[in-house]
Formats: sequence, C-alpha cells, structure tokens
Amino acid sequence: MAQNETVDKMHVVIEEILNQLKLMNVSVNEETKQMIQKVVSNLLEKGILPKETLGFNPMVLEKIYFHAYNLFQAGKYKDSLLVFELLNNLDPYDVRFCFAAGACYHYSKDYLKAAGKYIECTTLDPVNPIPYFHLYDCFMHTDHLMSAFVAINQMMNIIGDNPDYQTLKDKAQLEINFLEDHLKKHLKEKYEAKD
Repeated sequence: MAQNETVDKMHVVIEEILNQLKLMNVSVNEETKQMIQKVVSNLLEKGILPKETLGFNPMVLEKIYFHAYNLFQAGKYKDSLLVFELLNNLDPYDVRFCFAAGACYHYSKDYLKAAGKYIECTTLDPVNPIPYFHLYDCFMHTDHLMSAFVAINQMMNIIGDNPDYQTLKDKAQLEINFLEDHLKKHLKEKYEAKD
C-alpha cells in the first residue's frame, strides 16, 4: 500500500473509532487518542496486532477469555459478547475469540450476526467442521435454506471419514434429510404458487 493511501486509511479508521466512541458517550482524552493512533498505525503500517501494541501477554488474554467464558456459561450473553468482541479485536486471528462472539450472537438469537462470525471462523480455520454446523443452524433460523444446505454439506465434506466427528456427522445427516424434505416442500409450494 502506498504511503499516502496508508495515511488516508489510518485517518479514516481513527475517525471511525472516535465517532463510535462518541456515539457510546465515551469521552476520549488526548492520551487515549494517541494510543488509538498508535494501534491503528502499527496495524496498518507494520501488521502489528493490537494485543502486541497494547502489551497484552498471552496469560492476560487467557484470563480475560476465561472470565468471558464464565459470563457466557451464566447466560450473560450480552456481557460476554462485549468481552469476546474485545478479545477478537485485540487478536483477530484467534479463532476461539471469533467463535465465542458468534456463539453469543447465536444464543441471543441474532442469527445473521452469528452467521457472520461463523463465516469468519471458516476462513480462520477452514478444516474445522464445527463452525459450519452452527452456520447451518443460523441459516435455518433465518430461512436461508440454500445457504444452510451449502453450509452443512461443506461440513460433511470436511468431516469425510474422520472418526473424531462421527457423532456430529450422524446428527448432520439427520439434518440433511430434514432439510432436503423441507427444500422439496418449499420449492413445490413456490412453483405451485406461480401457476
């Protein structure tokens, strides 16, 4: 990326962060603005993750993750989501943080946001079949039947003959059978309505 493009992008990102903080009624002092600039600059110019710029060591991140997990287990999905999203922003390459945020959205019945997080998980860990199963469920809840069909079939392709996922594969096969019947009924009704 050219130097001018990087600077322009950096200013846009910083302004957006500051605008979002303002919308949340968060006042930002000069020291915080400088830290935001440093994080964005390091990320865009040097590829340094926010967790590194801010000095979070792995043990601290694990403690924060454990706290958020406990909130999730207690059914406090909104509270845990805030923490998981923070972790995901600090380290966008740790699939656990992304998956956990997706689960928070999923349990809060915000299926489209959950689907977005699960899709992100599939790019971070493309050989893990589990996000595809949750993605399938989100698509079913939002009546995106063809997308659900693609997600669950992708999951089955990833599992293949792996015995570690046999239980998931058996459950998925039942879902596929249900979905195929549901799709046939849906398509039949759609074409009969046209006549």
